[in-house]
Amino acid sequence: MQYQSVAKAEYLFISSLVALSVIPTVLHNSKKIINCLTKCFGRATLIFLFIALLAINTTAHANFIISLTEVPEWAPGYPIKTRYIIVDDKGSGSVVVTNQHDGIAEVLEVAQFRYNPGTFADWVSEYHAYKNFYGVDEDSDGVIVEGNPQAVVLSFYSNGRLAKSVNLSGELAYNDKPDAQFQLPASLIALRDKLLLYARNSEPQPRSEYYTVAVPYGENEKYWLLRSTQLEAIPAISDLSDKRGRAFLTKLVENAATFLPLEESFFLKLKNNIGLSSYQFQKIFRVSTESDIIVQIKFMKSAPPK
Repeated sequence: MQYQSVAKAEYLFISSLVALSVIPTVLHNSKKIINCLTKCFGRATLIFLFIALLAINTTAHANFIISLTEVPEWAPGYPIKTRYIIVDDKGSGSVVVTNQHDGIAEVLEVAQFRYNPGTFADWVSEYHAYKNFYGVDEDSDGVIVEGNPQAVVLSFYSNGRLAKSVNLSGELAYNDKPDAQFQLPASLIALRDKLLLYARNSEPQPRSEYYTVAVPYGENEKYWLLRSTQLEAIPAISDLSDKRGRAFLTKLVENAATFLPLEESFFLKLKNNIGLSSYQFQKIFRVSTESDIIVQIKFMKSAPPK
């Protein structure tokens, strides 16, 4: 009898959550549903169930990603090997190493790790306080510099939008102490070191044939892009006729900076459906005609085995 009572209570609780979750889509019946639930459970219990459902929905739709990009010292004409360390808000992390030469990127290594989802909560709450750049401005003397010094770029993404990108340039890239001259926050160093530690302990994974990643434009990049291009002239993902491709690219943008694997048949079909030739590996999109989020979709192959 006790088991039946518990099972019945659990059934009623779940039924209530389901009923509450569909209220926004059936507004014309919402009053009847609320009255029925109030009679069954009482007003106080109904309010509790609604708060519980709201918390569940909020958690399910939270989407925050932190990415650390390691860029080595580089000069024009040479390939550049870049490592990406990406963590989402669900406890999943990945490490991807790419090599780029003459505009074509290849994936060299892929690894994964797990962590407590609350590990990076402090940095998510304070990222807006960081400056965009920490380091010596090499262009301050008016001389054009060819190539770049080593850098660590920490990027914060929220629901497919680049919220903040922080560049630790030159000697500050791997400095283990805050630098008073540049007011480098100790928390930023701690974040960098924690991500590097997880990367060292990650587990290598078999590589897929192809990968793709969405890189949202920051405000400065959007400004320069829109000086030469009309916003309306940029195609929108929401306008794609291929439903599967549209759904995949939408997921890709929602998980900005995360490298998603592709099978060859889908890779070729997707490239064709968005208008890329066999020699083209990237394209700029708006998320939708109602959104001002601009992303660059990048495709890449796995490097041949050695």
